[in-house]
Amino acid sequence: MNKTEKKAVAKTANALHRWNATLSDPKLPSFAGELLPVSLSELRKLQKKLEQFGDESLPKPRRPRTDLRRHVAKLAAYLLQMHHLPLKTTRRGKYHQLAAAIYGDKNADLFNHLRFYRDVQLYQEFYDEDE
Repeated sequence: MNKTEKKAVAKTANALHRWNATLSDPKLPSFAGELLPVSLSELRKLQKKLEQFGDESLPKPRRPRTDLRRHVAKLAAYLLQMHHLPLKTTRRGKYHQLAAAIYGDKNADLFNHLRFYRDVQLYQEFYDEDE
């Protein structure tokens, strides 16, 4: 259950509480309660269940997985090294822009992942010395 669902459950429980209080009013004619498709005791049970759901604490939000971001930074480093371009870890540099483009979100914060591969040699050219 997320925050908006929890608010909706609490709002419904409050509405049931008010409805229950209104139907339990002794000034209300006796036939009014009989017009409902459910009994007052069932309404109270439903209200209690909704209140219990509303009182449950929400789980902590999960952080996005960093595996994909780490792989994106590695791929961007590899591509730039392959073309003999420097790996500068500025937020507006080619390295960051390429990694963000590969990731698919130009506003993604990949800075720490880019720093991880900044000094790692991923691409090496091999020349056959016999030729």
